[in-house]
Amino acid sequence: MALVKCRECDNDVSTHATTCPNCGVSLENEVTDNSPQEEETKGFWESWYIQLKMWFCGGAILVALYIFSYLTGCNVISIFL
Repeated sequence: MALVKCRECDNDVSTHATTCPNCGVSLENEVTDNSPQEEETKGFWESWYIQLKMWFCGGAILVALYIFSYLTGCNVISIFL
């Protein structure tokens, strides 16, 4: 159960309430911060961002190994391939 602020009296009200217990204003049209659609979208972008970071880090490691192999003459890349 989450709490939101009443738009009229600024009192804390449950998201399950239909009216504010303090002033009686209807809360039916209130938009809650934790709607399921927003959570699904947030989860998608978080997982996409994490995957992008993992691919970027993996690529950076391979490039670093390639540069190290080229500069030292050591064939480090063949260990991984």
